[in-house]
This record gives sequence, C-alpha cells and structure tokens, in this order.
Amino acid sequence: MARLRAAAPAAESVAEVVGDPCYDRILASLDDRPRYRDALRTGNRTLVYVSSTWFRNALLGSWPDLLRRLMAELPVDSYQVTLALHPNIWHGHGPWQVRSWLADCVRAGMILLPEIDGWRTGLIAADIVIGDHGSVTGYGAALGRPTLLATFADEDIDPRSPLADLAASATRLDRARRLRPQIEAALREHDPRRLERFQASITSVPGQALDRLRTLFYRLLDLDQPPGEPPLTVLPAWTPAEPAPLALQVSTVLDRRTRRIRLTRRPAIALGDPEPGDEAAPHLLCPVDHPQRTLRAEAAIITAESRDDRAGDWARATLRRHPGAVIAAILSPHAAIAEFRDGSVWHLSAPDVPADALPSALCAWHLAGLPLAELGNACALQLGDTTYDVAIRRSTP
Repeated sequence: MARLRAAAPAAESVAEVVGDPCYDRILASLDDRPRYRDALRTGNRTLVYVSSTWFRNALLGSWPDLLRRLMAELPVDSYQVTLALHPNIWHGHGPWQVRSWLADCVRAGMILLPEIDGWRTGLIAADIVIGDHGSVTGYGAALGRPTLLATFADEDIDPRSPLADLAASATRLDRARRLRPQIEAALREHDPRRLERFQASITSVPGQALDRLRTLFYRLLDLDQPPGEPPLTVLPAWTPAEPAPLALQVSTVLDRRTRRIRLTRRPAIALGDPEPGDEAAPHLLCPVDHPQRTLRAEAAIITAESRDDRAGDWARATLRRHPGAVIAAILSPHAAIAEFRDGSVWHLSAPDVPADALPSALCAWHLAGLPLAELGNACALQLGDTTYDVAIRRSTP
C-alpha cells in the first residue's frame, strides 16, 4: 500500500489488500506432501524441482543445457528431476515443440509437469528448487525449500520487490562447476532463517485471500454475504504416465569379501559427462523395446518385462540377436531371471528393489572377472543410500 501511495496516490482510497489465493491453496495442501510424492513415484529420492519463466533471459532461454546436465550427473536411484514451465512457453511455442525440445530429457526420466494441474503439487513434493526470477521460484522459497538460482534477470525485477530480496539471499548455481556437489551443498547447508524476510513478504494475510475477496465482492455488489466460509480445495494429486523404457549406464563398486555391490545408475541417453567417482567402468542396460537401436546394440544387459511362457527361448533368441550382450533378463516386480551366454540361469529377488538393478549386480560381478558362485545364495545391493538383501538362486535352463 505504501508503494501504491507513492506511485498512484489517487488509487489508495479504493485499493484493498486481499492476499494471494494461489499461495493459500498451496499452504492448504502442504499436509498432503506424502501423497503428492507417491503420485510422482518419488520414493526416498531427492526431488529436484526446476522452474523456468519465459523469455530468453529465463532459465530455459539462457541455460538450455542445464536439464541435460542434471540428467547426466544425478543418479536415478538418488534423485528425481521435474520441470515446471511458464504458460507463455507452452503457448508461445506450442506443446508439440516444447515436448520435442525436451524429449531426450523425458526419455532419460525427467518429469515434465503439466501447466495447470502439476506444478503446485510438484513444488510441495520438492526437496530443492532450481529456478530464475519467475514467481514459481518465489513460491518454492516461500515454502522454505532450499533454492538455487540458475539465472536471475535483475533488470526485469523491481529492486523493492520480494523477488529482489530472494535474489540477494539465494545461492547462485555456477554453470562452470559440477551441479551435483552444488545441489548436495545447498541441501546440507540450508538454513530456513535466510528466507524468513522473503517468506514474510509474499503476503501479509496468509490463508485469508478467499475470505477477503468474497467480502470485497459482496460489498461492491451491495449484497449480503452468505454464511460460512468459502471453500478452499486441497490440490489433487497428479500422476504422470508410466515412464518410458529407460536405458541405464551402471557404474559399480564391489567388495568381494562382504559380497556387497554398489551400483550408481544414470540415464544412458542424457547429454553431458557423468560425474566422476570411484566406480568401475560402467556397463549398459537397455530394455529390448528401447527406441534407440545404438543403445540396444551396445548394451551388456537386455531386459524385458515379465513373460509367462517360453522365457528361456526369448532369452536365447535375444542373446543371438545382440552379440554384444552378456545377459538377457526378464523382469517382474522386485525380481529378475537372468540368463548368460553359457546357458546358466539366475533368479534374483529383493523386496522393494527396482527389478532392473538386479541383473546389473550379476553383470558387475561377472565383468570384474569374479566367479558368480562366490555370491552364494545372497548378496548386498546398494542403490543410493539404501541397501537391499538380494536372494540368489541358480537353476538349469
């Protein structure tokens, strides 16, 4: 009101402070965060929420390869990446063009949030926000999420606005450095108190916008206001379509003494170099129906979803068609049947484990030159921060 008074004194007498109904609906839905994460299939992964406003100085316009770098660096068992785009991007270029630009990232596992239904629930579900000078970045910071600025158009933002306060307090993402360490540092060092001034500036009347708006409208219409409170509907959970077949580059660390196998899995089609680490040389896992033929041709493991009969015939035929493959594996929920070229068949299972990780454990052990018999009837499989006990059984083909 003070700024309005200075800019347009004649408007002060008819101005009202009513709040922010969009922010109020987000606040009303915060308790449903576990449901929104379940709908996105996040699990115990860190959800990285990327937001871009529109025009060339926004995140997508000024740093278009950021998404591909994120997909290349972030292991799929530890991180999930979602993207929210300003409606002007969707409508300025058209949905077909937007999806075409981002198709490789979507094939690598990124979730493209819908313009209307998904961006708010995705923001509630997020663990960290990477954004620009758009309002969605501001909402994420207002919710107390660690916030990294990939870019910020200071010239487009009033220096007295809340977003200018955010720009002064939020950490800038350095494009010259690896992204994963910066994300991990932001999560580790996050202090919500740094955002308190910004949070307070979003609205002075949180949770009151609908009441104030209804009171204002009925007063202007010279009508009696109805009894009761206006409804504030909790946001519906949005579930993306089943993910497309995902080809994975799998790096490994083996402990022969404890039969512990650590896998670091990244999308094979993401552009950019993966983060260096202590893992052994990676192998490639590819679904048999993956659309990129070169990945299928180079894969050490070819997978297919559960088949009720003639599984052995499928595996042998698949290994003949893919001479570079070491294993053909049939996947079912939390289990896999892996067949090698020598005809040996291995059954692996573990509660809650991603099924496509199981044949990679066998492949890693085999490619390291270690006898599979050493694994016995069990091994420990580590994905991200979670370790699974895997049951192993060998059978004749």
